[in-house]
Amino acid sequence: MASAASREPSASPQDLAGHIGTALTVGVMGGAGRDIPEAYLAKAEELGEAVGEQNCVLVTGACPGLPFAAARGAKRKGATVVGISPG
Repeated sequence: MASAASREPSASPQDLAGHIGTALTVGVMGGAGRDIPEAYLAKAEELGEAVGEQNCVLVTGACPGLPFAAARGAKRKGATVVGISPG
């Protein structure tokens, strides 16, 4: 799996700013460890799907674990997902 830093953005900052300005933005933060129980990851994906179903924008810290699971669920439902990574 490619790291978040190695992927090309799917939209320009200007495109994202136009969309984010019209949609509710939901931030998801959580554990980024590798030993997160599968049940927690599944719940985070469900949360992401709910965000996408409501046409909201999901913002995460662009890390693995719970934030990535939420992003995967949101993207599956067509949501705009923004990952903010330091550095």
